[in-house]
Amino acid sequence: MNKNFPYPHFVDVGNKEEFLGALTRFSKKVENVIKRVMNRSTVLIDDDIILTSHLDIPLLVLGIETESQVEFLARNILVANIMSLEKHTSLGAHIYCLTITKMCDDIKRHVASNKTNLHYYDHTDSKLKYLSRRASVDSISKILKSLIDNSTALQIFDAATSLAGAEGHITIKDKSKKFETVIEVSNMFKFAFGLDINFVKNTKFSHMELENPRIIIIDGFFEAAFEIERFLFYASKKHESLIVVARGFSEEVTVTLARNFVSNNTQVFPISVPYDMYGANALKDLACIVGNDVVSPLKGELISSVHIDEHKTVEKAVLSSDKLSIKEQRNLRSVKNHLDKLTEKQLGIQNDDIKKILQKRIKTLLSRHVEIRLGKDVTMRSTATDHRLRKLISIFNEVCRHGIIEISDNSHVNKSHESLFPTLQKLYRCALPAHSLERAIEATYATKYLLMRTGAYVISSD
Repeated sequence: MNKNFPYPHFVDVGNKEEFLGALTRFSKKVENVIKRVMNRSTVLIDDDIILTSHLDIPLLVLGIETESQVEFLARNILVANIMSLEKHTSLGAHIYCLTITKMCDDIKRHVASNKTNLHYYDHTDSKLKYLSRRASVDSISKILKSLIDNSTALQIFDAATSLAGAEGHITIKDKSKKFETVIEVSNMFKFAFGLDINFVKNTKFSHMELENPRIIIIDGFFEAAFEIERFLFYASKKHESLIVVARGFSEEVTVTLARNFVSNNTQVFPISVPYDMYGANALKDLACIVGNDVVSPLKGELISSVHIDEHKTVEKAVLSSDKLSIKEQRNLRSVKNHLDKLTEKQLGIQNDDIKKILQKRIKTLLSRHVEIRLGKDVTMRSTATDHRLRKLISIFNEVCRHGIIEISDNSHVNKSHESLFPTLQKLYRCALPAHSLERAIEATYATKYLLMRTGAYVISSD
């Protein structure tokens, strides 16, 4: 340590050689973790002794103990990336861990060569996203079975994916200690907004199932009771259920709707869509599903001039306080085209907030939803099954949205990526989730860029 550096007594300043030595020691520990996993060792997780799989590598790396403050610093830099990838991708943290040794070797070679030219990896220039393709359920299963051999988790997963298909979406609900495991399928489009809160409060109804309701979508706000009177008159005269989807309703309007529903069973249901970017785009998505146009003041259209009978009905709708679910099969071709455009658009978006909104919209437009409720027959055997199954489903859902990338042939990828592919090809002979692979490579190059530019480090023990 350089004790003459002008810092307080509780601060140590080290050079890059010492830091690189610590980084090398930590990378060897990571390599040992990977070897243990490959040799199928056992590990204690949540008081349950389980046989390790590739999926456990990030968790085991997080548990590596360090021998010095310098090594602890190196560990924290790598762990920050692992935790971020674990949160935002299905396999990104796993892929990143596999590249740590190669990454550290590259850093040491760069330092030894005394080169000053550094090329930061910019994911906007990556060709990987253009190499992704859709995958069949069989292709996804091959990837997953190379990662895990938990027979119970795979059995439940196979049953769920056979119901969901390659364009479905799977979720796991809360575990039950009383009932057996149940898998339910729903062919409905589900939006993350529902009945107006004041309507629910005044009617005491928070759940409603409707057959053949007519849906009117309005990009506007209902301020006065007279604006809703035409809808009430139409519903009463035609004996129809109307769902009015708008950006909001005044208390006067919701009280009027609630009173008519409770007293006369006049079924006009207000759905409030939030005033945000998701809400604005969700109106378009809903219109595509239903086959309607959005009534908008921006097009010179007024609420008072809406021709209610020109707006279409849907096969079924389920309304709750926080969700609108629609079953409608007649416009699936248009929905598929709309979904493909959003998926393609998502590949070129780098802003995380916009990407999250697009992912939320894509999830909504996947009408086939499968829910798994883990029961006592699974949870009482092994706590690891729940973890394995959640990871399997996370990978499946990601591949459905972003596709896969073949890694058996790297002739079409950037030269900067080529050095990483042999490491991955040793474990995966077929393909990897496109989103996880791209984000992991992005994190790898960001880490290399950071560490190659480090001339000194400062550790405070205060």
